[in-house]
Formats: sequence, C-alpha cells, structure tokens
Amino acid sequence: METKNTGRGRAPIAFALEARMVGANEFYSGIENLDKALHLQFRLHYHTLNKEDALNPSIAKVLLKDCVILYDTLKISISQIVAPEPNEFAQLIVYNLLAILYYHKSQSINENETANENKIKAQKYLLKLSKTLEKRKFSSIYDEFIKLLKLENLYYQGKLLHGSTVKDRHTFYYENILRIFNNNIPTNSMGLIFDYILLIIQDLRINKTIVEPVQILKNLKSESPMACLIAILQLNGKQFDQFYLQIANKFLQNSKFPTANQSNNKNLEQFHLCFQIYLTNLIANGQTIDKHSIDQWENFVISSMGNTFQSIPVAHSAMILFSLIKNKKESILNFMNVVKYTKKQSELNNNQLTDPLSLISSYLFILQNTTKVDNIDTLFDYNNCINELNQMVINFYTTYKFPYVNHINMTNINTSKITSDSKLKLPHIISTKLSKTWQTLYQIQSTDLSKLLSNELSSHLINAMNLQTSTTNKMDLKFNYAYVLSQQNKIDQCIQFLENEILEFYPFHFKAWHLLALCYSTEEDKEKSYRIVNSAIDAMVSTLEDQGQDQDRKKNNADAKKQFTWLEKWQFIQLKMTQITLVEEIFGALDALDMIEELFTSFNELFNDSTVDEIEQKTVKFTLRKEYLLQMIWIFVSNIYIKLDDHKMDALAAIKEATKIKTEFKNLNIDLAEGYYLLNQNKCNDALQKFENVLYYDECNVDAMVGFATMALPESISPEECDIQDYYRLYPSIEYTKPIQANDNDNDDDDKIFVTDVDRSAGIARLKLLLECATLKSIEAYNSPEVWWYLSLVYEKYKDKEYKQALLNCIKLEEGKPIRSFKFCNY
Repeated sequence: METKNTGRGRAPIAFALEARMVGANEFYSGIENLDKALHLQFRLHYHTLNKEDALNPSIAKVLLKDCVILYDTLKISISQIVAPEPNEFAQLIVYNLLAILYYHKSQSINENETANENKIKAQKYLLKLSKTLEKRKFSSIYDEFIKLLKLENLYYQGKLLHGSTVKDRHTFYYENILRIFNNNIPTNSMGLIFDYILLIIQDLRINKTIVEPVQILKNLKSESPMACLIAILQLNGKQFDQFYLQIANKFLQNSKFPTANQSNNKNLEQFHLCFQIYLTNLIANGQTIDKHSIDQWENFVISSMGNTFQSIPVAHSAMILFSLIKNKKESILNFMNVVKYTKKQSELNNNQLTDPLSLISSYLFILQNTTKVDNIDTLFDYNNCINELNQMVINFYTTYKFPYVNHINMTNINTSKITSDSKLKLPHIISTKLSKTWQTLYQIQSTDLSKLLSNELSSHLINAMNLQTSTTNKMDLKFNYAYVLSQQNKIDQCIQFLENEILEFYPFHFKAWHLLALCYSTEEDKEKSYRIVNSAIDAMVSTLEDQGQDQDRKKNNADAKKQFTWLEKWQFIQLKMTQITLVEEIFGALDALDMIEELFTSFNELFNDSTVDEIEQKTVKFTLRKEYLLQMIWIFVSNIYIKLDDHKMDALAAIKEATKIKTEFKNLNIDLAEGYYLLNQNKCNDALQKFENVLYYDECNVDAMVGFATMALPESISPEECDIQDYYRLYPSIEYTKPIQANDNDNDDDDKIFVTDVDRSAGIARLKLLLECATLKSIEAYNSPEVWWYLSLVYEKYKDKEYKQALLNCIKLEEGKPIRSFKFCNY
C-alpha cells in the first residue's frame, strides 16, 4: 500500500482541521488567528483531556489570558471583514475554550470569584457557540470539526446543568448526543471526537442499573448504528450477539446491491463500523462471540458482501470475524480487500487517505494474527506487510508533524532521559493504536539481528513509551528496552536504565531484578549478582505472603506461591535456577546440588495440577507449558551432575527423567543434553547424530553448532597445558558440561566422525557455513563467544584474515558473558 497521507493537494484550512482532529499542534492554514485558536485548543486539551487531576490554576490563568487576547483580536478581524469565515470559525473554537476554562475555575477552591460566577461565565460562552451555529452556516470543510465543537459543548453543558442530578445529566446526554452526528459514525482518525464520546460514556457508566443494550437504545430513542455504537462503548466488552444480530439483519434486509449511480447502503456500512468495535472490544476483554451465533454472524457478513460494492467497512469487519472463528485464510483475503479498496478510494481522493488510522488498524490486526507461514502466493506476504506498516506509521507521524525517534539518530538518545512522563499527548484512540503498532513491530522483529544492531528495536520501544500513559504498560516497555540494551552488550547502560528508570519507580518488577542480577553476573565478582537474586526471591515470596494475608494470620510460603500468575511462576523458577548457578560458580557444584531438592519443591508448589493450572496452561504457548519447564529443570540438573566425575550416571538419569515427561511438542534441549552427555563419554558419532537432529530443526542453534565444532576441530593439548586449557576453554551458552576432547588418537576408528581428510574438509566447510550464517541471522549466535571462537579457528585454519576480528569478538563477548543467558529472565 503506497498511498501517503501527506496533506498535499488539499485546502490548507481543511488539512489544519484534520491535523488537529488527530492531535497535532502545528498548523499552517494560512489564517493566523485560526492557527492560534487551534494551538490554544491543543494546549488546553493537553491539560484537560484524559486527565484525572483538576486543571492547575496557574496554567488556567495563562491559558485564559491568551484566550481573551485572541478573542479580542478575532472581534476586530471579523468587524473589518478580514477572512470572515475562518476567523468566525476560530471564534467558535475560542467560545468553547473560554467556557472550559471558566468551568475549571469554578471547580478550583483557590479562586477569589465564587464558583457560581465562573459557572455563569462558562454557560454564557457555551450558549454563544450554539446560537452562532444556529444563525451561521459554514462551508463543508468545517463540518467534522463542528461536530467536535458541538460534542465538546454538549459535554460541558451536561457538567454545568444547574441543580441537576446525575440522572438529569444522563437524560440530557441521551437526548442530545445523536443530533450531533446525524447518524454518521466518526472515523477512527477523528480522535478528539472519540475522546469526548468516551468522556460522556464514562459519565453514563456511573448508572450501574443499565446492563443491557436495549435500555440504552430506549434512552436514546433510536436503533441507528450510532445508537448501537454508544451502547457497545457503554457496555464495553460485554457479549450481546443475539440483540445486535436482530438489528444487523434489519439493516441487511433494507439494503441491496447498488446500481452504477448508487452508493452502498449507508446504514449497513455504518453498522459494520459498530460491529468492528464490538468484536475488537470482545477480543480485548478476552472474550469471543457466542458459539451459537457464529453461523448467523458469518451469514450476515457474507450477505453484506453481496449487498455492497467494494465496501471497506464490510471487508474490515469480515477480516476480524473470520480471524475470530479461526478461518485465517478468509481473514487474510478480506484484509487484502481492505487494502485494495482503500487504494482505489484514495485514488479518487487525490491520493489522500480519508481514514489513515483505520488502515493502520487493519495492518496491525492482520500482523497480530498471522505469521510467515500464512503467506499466500502473489496475494499476501507477511514481511511486506511489516515493512508497509512501518512506513505507514512513519508517514502518519511526518504528515502531522508528530515527533518520533528514528533509529538512525539513536546515537543521540540518552537513556537516562527516557522519563516516566508521556512525551506525546494524542487522543486516546490515536495514541493507543500507534503505541500498539510500535509494540507489535518490536515483538515481530525482536529476534531479527539486523533490527537489533541498527537500533530499530530500541526506536520502536521508545516511540511506544512516548505514547503510553498506563504505568504498568510503560514499565513493561521499559523492561523490553533494557533487555534490548543487554542484547546489544551495553551492560553498563542496561544497569543504569534498570536502576534509574524501572526499579526506582516500580521496585516489585521482578523481571527487572532478574535482568539486573544477570547484568552484574558479567563482573568477575559474582557476590553482588548473588545478593540481588536472593533478595528478589525473598521479596517475591514476602510480597505474595502479604497479599495472601487475611485479618488474623499469614499464609505459609506454599499458599503464597499459589497466588503467582503463570508468568510469575516461571520467573520464580528461573530465579531459583540462576541462584543455583551462582552458588555453583561461587561455592562449587556440590553446594549447588544441595539446592536441587528446594528447586523441585518450588516447582511442585507452584504447578500443583490444580484445575486452575490446567485451564491456564491451555492458554499459553508450548514453550511456557509446565512440562517444558520441568524438562528444563531436569536438563539443568543433569548439567550440574555431569561436571562431577562420580555423578555421571545421575546426569544420565536426569536426562531420562526429562525424556519420560509426556508432551505435545518436541523439546530439542533434550537432544542437546543427550548429545553433550554422549560427547562427554567420547561417543562422538552418537553425539553428532543428536546435534544434527537439532540443526535439522534449528540451523542456528548455538549449542548444537558448538557441539559439532568441538568434534570437528578437536584440540590437541599436551599434559603441561591442561591447567591453561581448563582456564581458557569456552563452554556452551546454556551450561552444557565441557566434553572430553574428541582427539583422533584417543578414539577407535569406529567412532571417528570423519573417515577421510576429504570428509573432514567437507565437514569443516559445512561448519564454517553454519557459523557464518548464524552470526548473520541469530542474535544468540552473534552474542556467543563460543561461536566466534570456533569461527576464528576455522578462519585460522584456512588462513583467512577475518580470524583476528573473530577472535576479538570472542574475547569481548567472553568478558561480558552473564552467568546464564539473558533470555531466561524474559518471561
């Protein structure tokens, strides 16, 4: 989709109003007073919209002064008949601004004037707008913005109803809101309109007795699509399929396929806009449509396609519905229709998008619900969609002059200045959609090495953070940013960011504590890392004990742990494994073995086969299943046992225990554990078979490549060099034990992995290809000192000058290597 929303080719005034509607604060309408009015509106909305706190009196005073100055200037301009329509329209904006400011002054206890005086002034300016619009007809370019002003006016009139009750205010809203829209649902890009709709809806939700949409439509005295939208928003995320189906089918029955000189049925298309919001709200609240209504909704959508011509709303709702009922191919095909129809519509509109946010939403939805395996030849390419969405959101920012962080300029970003305050204040629907877009781009590309090295992952996260107002969501984004820093081996920056930007504000962010401990484990002295892990574990238990404490007594540790969320359970077990690894490093393997029983006890307490656990397990991916974690624990235990000469059989027994666990998936880590055990026993051919099996499924698997390299490039070490070898040898990244070297002289011919020199050369050439490709594609391989070490050996063998750089990379990464991979904290 190459269409850009540049603003070129349309009237400057129309574009300025459109830009303000999406939340912009820079305007070039060509009319100075109109630009000033729009900018004043931005300043006031910045401090009032979606804010729980009252307007600061000092800010209100400054804004009121500027509004009065502009108000006086406009009266002079209008009297002199200078650009009368734009100036008169700017005056409408100022009427509302003055009314809002006087309303907020009436709510302030610090004002010298009485609250009633300020309310009277506010009411006066609200009425001025209404009376002006009754007398004055403006050009069509002002139509949508007039709806915003009317809605804003309606909201504050409701707030100012003299002597009114909540019921009176709600009746006032119900009686007047539909008149503003004339049964035209605003587009997604009309963000400010949605802000005021949601403010009114929020007020209406105070009435807890309204629990059915029929009550709302009765109050509105309408079954129009706009009335349905208000009901859907007021009863956010609640399922009323049969009720809405009855209304939907009425619109369908009154529609027919348009002739050449007709348009699609307006009510039907408008209802599909409601239907999209209904479905997305269900999804956001973890619900779906009633299984008994699936066929009826599907018939409604298919019939709507037959009664319309290239309808974007119908295609969009079909895309969501088919995805919801697991018909992915139909969902993708309808997404492609959305793109195709939007492109045709823009061509008829001077190559301008009438609703750019809706198209961004379509791309966002399809990328969240598909993968590369869903590609359809010549129709749908997942990677192309990613690039198109990325370019589309950048175009959106540049068109409306929103500031954003470009990955090219990331070198100028000071991580200590990424604060907890939102830097870009946009209407709620706009900021939510854009933030989700940046987050989705990060999530999709989070394993892409090129995106990591080019700082694109970092820029995606910063742009998402700058839009977030939710503290929890922002902390999660900040954690991801810190995690990216760790993957970039910027350990000092990562530590600084974790301590100053996350843990200072959110001290119970245990993922952050785990990552911090892993960062400090790169230091030679592991004591600080060990203390952090111990403190984090103690804090998790004590925090949950406090949460589980009733009035008379505390629950014990086991009961407390049962209150963990699924991911918190994983995090707790991973913290315990990191703790044991640090004990092994500091005190030795025997001390680590003493803690194994405690690890299994924690697992059994957390994952106790309860009905709740079983239900929750079905909602997570295979790599977060408890069976996968238990296998991981047994493999972890085997890696400790195998380092002790008198525990080799225990290591094998642990691997067998992992193998016994029944799962619906294949765990390659078991093959790796078996491979390294066999290699330790000098059974090279059997070990190679295990590593090859892993590489078949995952050609960039670091541990499989290192295992293969250990046999392909055996080290011939003299007895005098043993101590040096033990000091310098590099171990695989997930702590598989060092193997007995596969020297040709020590092996029987039957156990050689290479039969001839030609065979050996071919094997080393394949190893070189594997290692080189992995360092170009895999983040884990790129950050693995073992991979660079063996690559340097291969380069040295072939007298390739790259061996020096490979060796330098190896040394640098080995010096900054954590006790366990950073990935073990990211759950």
